[in-house]
Amino acid sequence: KLWVKSKIVNLYWTWENAALLLWLLVWDKSLMSDRQYRQYIDSQTVHIAAISGWNLILVSAVLWFLLFWLPFYVRLFFIFLGITFFTFVIWLDSSVFR
Repeated sequence: KLWVKSKIVNLYWTWENAALLLWLLVWDKSLMSDRQYRQYIDSQTVHIAAISGWNLILVSAVLWFLLFWLPFYVRLFFIFLGITFFTFVIWLDSSVFR
């Protein structure tokens, strides 16, 4: 998680963009200011970043299309690994674990 955080901070020029991306990818709000987080709550878009089945579907779909050249069962194995990695990056948040 710290490795992802350092890469995101180094890639993005504005702190707000880095904070949002970090929040969306690894559910870490440590870079986000209270004002920025309050704006997402007030605009009712905070639920978009919720870790849910939708995020797992997105991870699966991206891996499915990136690994299209692999045989079906090998592709499923790598998708399972990707979901497992995603879950551990999020630190087994209860909604991901369910």
